[in-house]
Amino acid sequence: MLTDDVLPLALTGYGHFTTMRVDADHRIRGVSLHMDRLVADCRTVWGADLDTGRVRRFVRQALAGHRGPCVVRATIYDPAVDVAHPADADQPRVLVTVRPAGAMPPPPLRARSVPYERDLPQVKHCGLFGALHVRRAAQVAGFD
Repeated sequence: MLTDDVLPLALTGYGHFTTMRVDADHRIRGVSLHMDRLVADCRTVWGADLDTGRVRRFVRQALAGHRGPCVVRATIYDPAVDVAHPADADQPRVLVTVRPAGAMPPPPLRARSVPYERDLPQVKHCGLFGALHVRRAAQVAGFD
């Protein structure tokens, strides 16, 4: 069940994110680069500044009690976004999620090339339909 606060994110997919692998000791390699990406993308997507100290606090809170390597995703979205008037949304919020990490190093993968161009490729945005669709098609065809 989604709360009213994240429902617009689920319905529009309008936002941006960064995904970080967290070691067992809760260290994140390149965390400052992830924060730089979030700041730049927040300006591009929302025309707003982002408090990275706040993002880091939310990440630490989300990691409390987690053991072993995991993956943290910090998504920046605005619950006020509306399909008809997206420009009215300019107060982004932070959503942090945690999931288990895959094995490192990953096993060799069988790859399949397909032509694809992401909308606004300079921003790691939440609009993943196209990317997930081609990934699914590759997996159905026997690729990883």
